[in-house]
Amino acid sequence: MKRNPAPAHAPIKGFWGGFIAFLIPLALVSPWAAHAEFPKLLGELTSSDRETRAKSLMRMARQREEAVSCLLLVVDSDATDDDTRHDAIALLGEHRAVSAIQVLLKHLEFAPHMCISEDIPLARYPAANALAMIGNPAAARIIEYLQRSEHPLTEQRLRIFAFILYQVDGKTLALERLRIAHERARKGQAMENLSQLTRLLATPDFEDMRNWPKPKPRLGTRSQN
Repeated sequence: MKRNPAPAHAPIKGFWGGFIAFLIPLALVSPWAAHAEFPKLLGELTSSDRETRAKSLMRMARQREEAVSCLLLVVDSDATDDDTRHDAIALLGEHRAVSAIQVLLKHLEFAPHMCISEDIPLARYPAANALAMIGNPAAARIIEYLQRSEHPLTEQRLRIFAFILYQVDGKTLALERLRIAHERARKGQAMENLSQLTRLLATPDFEDMRNWPKPKPRLGTRSQN
């Protein structure tokens, strides 16, 4: 059975994996991380007192929200260079930050010159890869976006959407999701966009590397939003 390609930044599994993924952006954007709070936090998390552990986890949740908010500001700023935007987007994907979906859709076709890996379909599109990592909430938002679309979408954008849905759902489930969305669509252009996306995904050689979305060459270091 053919396996779906994995996202460029594979998820770190387990509690400690999630904890480490949580700490990385804090080390970059949070004053809390710069004041040697980690040993104290680790001590609270392993405390025998349930209330101490609960308060520590609540503080972590608040810090996570602050970190995600900071990363979103970095991603959406016109002053951010390509490499920094790429890293911030990757961290949002590692965080599975549902609150970042709208901003990631805005930067869907952002393709920095830097590319860590080219052996997966969305390697050149960090925002698209982050959406695939967020999973079902992102796929549902893409379907909602398509159902409300009033203008034709480029084949490139549709192809990126196709690979996000493919990585989240697999081909069979993604096609079923699109079929239901098409039935519920009310606008002619939305139905056409969904039909085009369905045809792309249903192509027998869809997974072939030659069909992967490829950014057009561009000059400069800023994203084209």
